[in-house]
Formats: sequence, structure tokens, C-alpha cells
Amino acid sequence: MKPATLILAIFALSAAVSLDCIPGTATASRHSSSRRQPIRFGSFNIQIFGRKKARDAFVMNNLARILNRYDILVVMEIRDKSGEAFRKLVERANRDERRDPFSYVISVRTGRTVRE
Repeated sequence: MKPATLILAIFALSAAVSLDCIPGTATASRHSSSRRQPIRFGSFNIQIFGRKKARDAFVMNNLARILNRYDILVVMEIRDKSGEAFRKLVERANRDERRDPFSYVISVRTGRTVRE
């Protein structure tokens, strides 16, 4: 499946779950508490995210705050091919008080440039 197709599939699924359109399912909730909350999906282009931004505490704290607004998130423009910068960002986001910590999958690289 192409990345664009996968992203569209994720958003289509999110719309179906949010609107309670899937037969036999209840309204989706983020937590199993008595108060139901919608699942928050998003996409975010960090713009050239690599080791330099990962070393900046101010940038990492702000990015972690943004990530924590969502339950499922597609992040674009990760330039660090080792994956270390993004791993640090996810660890930073998980330090905040989240009931369900983030896990992640990094796709194959696409585009014209890849930086170390």
C-alpha cells in the first residue's frame, strides 16, 4: 500500500469510528472510564526533524506538547535516518502523564534527501 493510500485509510477509519458508522461498535473512547472522549487523529509536518532539533530542549518540549494533543498521529519529514531523534521525541512525549504511552512505526524513506 502506498504511503498516501495508507494515510487516507487511517483518516477514513478515524471518521468511521468517530461517527460511530461501523456496525456493531459503540462510540470510540480513549479510556475505559465512564466519560467517553473522541479519539484524536492528526498529521504533523515537523519540517526537517533531525538530531539538531532533538538536542534543543525547548523544541523537544514544545513538540512533545503537540504530540500529546493526539491519540494517533502521522509525523512527516523525519530526516534522521538512524531514528534516534524521533525515538527521543517519543520518549519525551511519554514522560508527560499519558494513560497510554505512544508507540511508533517508521515507514520506509521517501523523498529526495536523507540526512545522517
